[in-house]
Amino acid sequence: MRNKSLIEPAFKNKNIPIVFSSDNNYVYYLGVCIKSLICNTSTQYNYDIVILESNISDKNKNKILELKNKDNVSIRFCNVKSITENYKFFTKDYFTIETYYRLFIPSIFSQYEKVLYLDCDLVILHDVAQLYNINIKDNLLAATWNISTIVQAQTNQIIKGIPWKDYLEKELKLDNPINYFQAGVCLFNVALMIKENIQQKFLIRALSYNHPLVDQDVLNNVCNNRVLFFEQQW
Repeated sequence: MRNKSLIEPAFKNKNIPIVFSSDNNYVYYLGVCIKSLICNTSTQYNYDIVILESNISDKNKNKILELKNKDNVSIRFCNVKSITENYKFFTKDYFTIETYYRLFIPSIFSQYEKVLYLDCDLVILHDVAQLYNINIKDNLLAATWNISTIVQAQTNQIIKGIPWKDYLEKELKLDNPINYFQAGVCLFNVALMIKENIQQKFLIRALSYNHPLVDQDVLNNVCNNRVLFFEQQW
């Protein structure tokens, strides 16, 4: 039996759970993203939007909640400070602690079979239900290739002061460095991650090395060869 999650499903039927992570500084980008998501929803599904956070002000929360204008849309906030504050994650430059919140998706959303995670600096042009309904099969997650680093992966160019191909092969242990994915749009196979205790593997890896691309590197390492790549248009 699964452990009780922090977040229970908002709807009983045809529930599409969409997860964001944000701090108070990114609320305005988050608002644009959620607005674009809602504008592209279908009446065939219910959309359960959850924002993982620890410091968003009540004023800004209310602004986000005001975006709800459809009965089949729910917007909720989940303060995760109590489950993340004891971990010393590596942060640098524009990478903040919030980027690591997605590593806790398996335990926070254990009542779901799968969850769609989206970065908040996006504009959504299609119904995300199309992406959520992809058959993830026995993969841990689904994502797209990180196009911006493919050349570096082929030619060993420098990223964040590190020869990228060497890093992907020797440190992240990727069998094919071209298959490094970007984590801003990810479909998490929550049920399988729980079954295989993947969250613990995420945390062990995250705390073992100061990864230049932080939790995205962690996800690539742990999910190596168990990623379904969906169409790049997403």
